[in-house]
Amino acid sequence: MKTDLKPCPFCGSKNLHYQKPFGTYRGSSVVCIDCGATINAIDDKAVDKWNRRAEAANDK
Repeated sequence: MKTDLKPCPFCGSKNLHYQKPFGTYRGSSVVCIDCGATINAIDDKAVDKWNRRAEAANDK
């Protein structure tokens, strides 16, 4: 799986940690080391969720 991560949506940091699922543990997570923002997901969906951004109001 490709793990290209967008910068933190809260502080803009690129200092991120990705924990992929391993063994019988099915969860994955992305954590911003600088501000602590975290997202957890089942299987390997944390990267997809981390990289998802809301559409800006002026983009509608």
